[in-house]
Amino acid sequence: MSTIHSDDLRLEDVPKPTAKIDLIDSFALTFDVSEVGKAGMDLNLESDLPSLSLPELRCILYTEQRRWNHFHKRYDPPVEAKLREIVQLIRDSI
Repeated sequence: MSTIHSDDLRLEDVPKPTAKIDLIDSFALTFDVSEVGKAGMDLNLESDLPSLSLPELRCILYTEQRRWNHFHKRYDPPVEAKLREIVQLIRDSI
């Protein structure tokens, strides 16, 4: 899947928070990290999610997908719940 700039993101591009986690993973990979730069890489699941911009939310989703994929593990239930929360916040931001 190719990247989608946050300015071009449409609601139909974003899975519902109840979607299969594989679909959420695929969506996470549509983010281009150059939208937030190095400062965005300091964001994490402990950040104040509702206060973040759309690119920042997408950055967290992207970095968590890459991190867990690197370890060849599935998400822990609390992490998956946070990712689903982020997906809803992304949908609400469009």
